[in-house]
Amino acid sequence: MAAVGRQPWQVLLVEDNKSTLVIMSRLLHQKLNYDVVVASSVADALRAADEARGEFDLVISDIGLPDGTGLQLMSTLKAKYNLKVPPVVSCRVSRVR
Repeated sequence: MAAVGRQPWQVLLVEDNKSTLVIMSRLLHQKLNYDVVVASSVADALRAADEARGEFDLVISDIGLPDGTGLQLMSTLKAKYNLKVPPVVSCRVSRVR
């Protein structure tokens, strides 16, 4: 986790929808000045975490990913890196017509 006063935060953003990934990444980087590492699957996210030695201040993940779920990803990251960051798992809600 970032030291007090250290900015920008390191964020892992995991989303398989390319448009959503681009928009959220830009928002986090441009508006909040966060360093954002992006991944589009559980496997990509785990590789990114290995490269960063699990040193993320925030993890944001879609709940439904091509190779697993955001909840599975959070469990794996917590077990492997003893993450103490607040996980954020989001899901997409389709319109009901």
